[in-house]
Amino acid sequence: IGNPPYINVQLMSEEDKTLYKKLFSSFFKRCDIFALFIENGLSLSSSDGILTYIIPSVIHSNLSYQKIRDMILNKHWLAEVCYTGGKVFNAPTVDTTIIRCNKHGNDKIILKDAVNFSCHKIYEVDKDYFSKFQNVISIGERNTIYDKLFNKDFITIGSAFTVFQGIVTGNNPAFIFENEDDAHSHGVDTALLHPLCHGRDIGRYEIKSRERRIIYIDNSIDIEDYPNTEKWLLDFKEQLSKRREAKKGIISWCGLQWPRVKSELDIKDKILIQNTRNESLKQRLVATIDDSGVYSTQGINFIIPKEEGISLYFILGILNSKLMNYLFATKFLNLAIKAEYLKKVMIPSESNGNIITIVKEILHTIRLN
Repeated sequence: IGNPPYINVQLMSEEDKTLYKKLFSSFFKRCDIFALFIENGLSLSSSDGILTYIIPSVIHSNLSYQKIRDMILNKHWLAEVCYTGGKVFNAPTVDTTIIRCNKHGNDKIILKDAVNFSCHKIYEVDKDYFSKFQNVISIGERNTIYDKLFNKDFITIGSAFTVFQGIVTGNNPAFIFENEDDAHSHGVDTALLHPLCHGRDIGRYEIKSRERRIIYIDNSIDIEDYPNTEKWLLDFKEQLSKRREAKKGIISWCGLQWPRVKSELDIKDKILIQNTRNESLKQRLVATIDDSGVYSTQGINFIIPKEEGISLYFILGILNSKLMNYLFATKFLNLAIKAEYLKKVMIPSESNGNIITIVKEILHTIRLN
């Protein structure tokens, strides 16, 4: 079993990225170099060649590996997937999977769930099975649940809602405070402060705390208009100026690294979903609703409506259901509950009044307690 190197695109030089993009059709977005080893290995092998690699399980569904998935699935080269989960290596501490490809083609794909290695489960699907799911690979028995979840009469969340990850500051100590008093004690201007949640600040149907505050600065803000805040940030200027976006001139030295769209953050009614959930956790999705315009770091994904129509309470009920939990424990299994996965979730085009009523009752009960 080959074990190619795992090197994230963020650790590559611009020269290397330019070269890889030119030489490899699978190099896409934030692709890791192990995907290039798959493409190169298959390119070098004969028509009867077999390639077996143990690699990070992000290949199953991450958008950055769409092109390598398309290659091995559309050409029917994928013969077997064995999901091994975490703790396979002492280092790196990454969830892994073993893929076996052969170039003579396969009528079936063997799927093995080997997280419990001594009691693994084996399934089998047709060679074109994953095409109906945009070539997202899942480890689980083929059943009618997926057919119902990906009903052709449904619409995707991404078509009716804007889904995005929270703010990336590039330096949390410079921008985030435990509460407003803490921020004021450092002289930060109130006009730049906004309520903030980390992923750990929310639960199913609840926001545990809105006490944290974040300094929101994007390119529309002139820091010289806020001398007190500028004074506070000057202590971090050397570190902030070294951020990639600041060095390229995309952001000012004192701006948030990825501030997101302020008008979307300011929307009061939006769904918040924890972005990081260990694959072994029984509860994969943790979502709630915000009605106060809270901001967030990258530990949370937001869902906001593009226009009036489907109720957020209806969507919240779906996301916190056992059915969606099953989907994210099988088809979208990953440490991160990525915005790209959430966009692909399919929903009825009309809200269900009974679900809305139940969700509102749950929210009301939790707030009372």
